[in-house]
Amino acid sequence: MVVGFTMLETLFQRVSGGPLGAIVQPDLASRPVQLIDDGVARFVPQDVLPHLLEVIDGDGVKKDGISCRLKGYDAPEIFRPRSKTDPRLEMVRGYRALHRLRSLIRDATSLQIVMVKPRGGGFGRDLVSLIVNGKDVSVTACDEGWGRVWRKGQKIDWGEEMPLGLPFPDDFPVEDSVASNLGLNEEDKMSPSAA
Repeated sequence: MVVGFTMLETLFQRVSGGPLGAIVQPDLASRPVQLIDDGVARFVPQDVLPHLLEVIDGDGVKKDGISCRLKGYDAPEIFRPRSKTDPRLEMVRGYRALHRLRSLIRDATSLQIVMVKPRGGGFGRDLVSLIVNGKDVSVTACDEGWGRVWRKGQKIDWGEEMPLGLPFPDDFPVEDSVASNLGLNEEDKMSPSAA
């Protein structure tokens, strides 16, 4: 049963004696919620058109101007690389992860976003799952090597030759404008097997 915010708020007040807005942000009124048999409210997957998602990096998107952290995996950083070994390599890998996420979204025949935790993704971002063609993008990222399973407190050095002992797919291209901003040459933009 899909319910509106007002019905959910009334139900919550009856059960807890307090207003729902005290715990859940008021902007949730626009997000469909489903009550499961155990009475727990869960967010319903929402279909989304690819052009409505702006890819920020390999594990972050914006939807309707709201920054969202994709749940379940970590990808290399672009803006503030944390690698102590090779920050430049982390940025290159970050742009490759961004490119791959963009291509998955662009080529999707089915795309859904599921709210996991409002403001729960750090830095005020919503924590969401992104389902591309019926598969959570976190699984794809980890399977293809441009993401790693996220565990609280775990630090991944994306500038290492093979972080966590897993190869990183170096065959994702880096866009020319990005390459020039990073000061990359033609050899850097190619995969190791093509060089």
